[in-house]
Amino acid sequence: MARAELVVFSDGLVVKAASHQIVGDQLQIDLPGGGSYRVNLARIERIVEDEVAASAAPPLLPAAPREPKPAAPAPHRADVAQPAADTQTPPPPPPKRGPHGGKGKRARIGRS
Repeated sequence: MARAELVVFSDGLVVKAASHQIVGDQLQIDLPGGGSYRVNLARIERIVEDEVAASAAPPLLPAAPREPKPAAPAPHRADVAQPAADTQTPPPPPPKRGPHGGKGKRARIGRS
């Protein structure tokens, strides 16, 4: 099993690390999945051993088979022919007319 560490930052952030190294005034944090980054040592509060050690690769579990949902019963022809009263929408309002009763002057093109 691989060793794992928890890097605790002074602001409360906790990062799981595969390992760490001090490089000058910085801490290099090596990540369990690969890669690393460096932070200023002043930002680190402490480094502790992780209680749950990281393995080289997390075990893959097969997905549980899903039960198909039962299909909703098909509506009867009588139900489709007449929708329920609460599903009907009211008719749209009549179109708004202008200040002249909707009979505005039309521009005539080409005539004087």
